Amino acid sequence: MKSFLEYIQEQTSLSESSMHFFDIDGTIAIPQDVHVHVINKQGKRVQSLSHSEFNTHKLEPEQKYDFSDFRSAKKFAKSQPIMRVIQKIKTLSAKKNNSIAFNTARADLDNKDEFLNTFSNKFGINMNNIHVHRAGNITGDASIAKKKAEIIRNKIKNGNYKHVSLYDDDTSNLDAFLSLKKEFPHMNFNAHHVDHTGRFRRYTG
Repeated sequence: MKSFLEYIQEQTSLSESSMHFFDIDGTIAIPQDVHVHVINKQGKRVQSLSHSEFNTHKLEPEQKYDFSDFRSAKKFAKSQPIMRVIQKIKTLSAKKNNSIAFNTARADLDNKDEFLNTFSNKFGINMNNIHVHRAGNITGDASIAKKKAEIIRNKIKNGNYKHVSLYDDDTSNLDAFLSLKKEFPHMNFNAHHVDHTGRFRRYTG
């Protein structure tokens, strides 16, 4: 049986646990030769967008996106790691009571093993305790930012977290993340805007 002191220490430790979410593309790694294609109502490709261009792009009526490049694990393996962020992940992972998750706009990739092996073999990230949440698998017309926020909501609503953080290069994702604060007033929300060199700063909206 635990002593009263051990019980108090255990509960304090749990209450101070932290959940850290990281975007992938543009935050952990820079995609290479990967585009989101814009398709018109005739089914023809009319534009190809880089990752950063896609973040601010608006579809014209009757257009749609083609994300096939982002489902290729082979193309993902060509991504260039952003070492400052990767080091941050490693530092956080080494600390007690920190949980790490990746939250990407991608849907399922065509080769799960090759996708995960890129993190471990090329980026040097131990993926044993890191889950990759894929907002692209969520159906419906909600924006990617709202879908990513929904993933975070579902992850933390049953967790005993004191601190929740998001690292992302897209401010719309950070805004959606910070909008969750009113639902979880007992948690501290920390948003970090990441540039493509891996430098990050506190983001307040």
